[in-house]
Amino acid sequence: MRSKPDALLEWVEIGSKIELSAAVLRSNNIRFLGSGIGSIVTAVFAKELFSLAQLVAAGKFNVTPLQYQLEEFSQENWENTKQRIVYIPNQFN
Repeated sequence: MRSKPDALLEWVEIGSKIELSAAVLRSNNIRFLGSGIGSIVTAVFAKELFSLAQLVAAGKFNVTPLQYQLEEFSQENWENTKQRIVYIPNQFN
């Protein structure tokens, strides 16, 4: 349970399937974003990708997220709004 359900949560779905109860959708300020082909118009994607590549090549675009394994999930990490947090799936050997 989130301590501040009115704070916007942007969820980028990379996997193939998620399941949520209707109560989660009703009780949270949440936005879902797709990340695959079809989530953006191809012409816009191509234009933005070219611009992004130029910024990266010029050293003007730098995002260094904090990475956590899924088992490191905590309320403190979840509520961190000052840094980009990326949860990485558990790695199997």
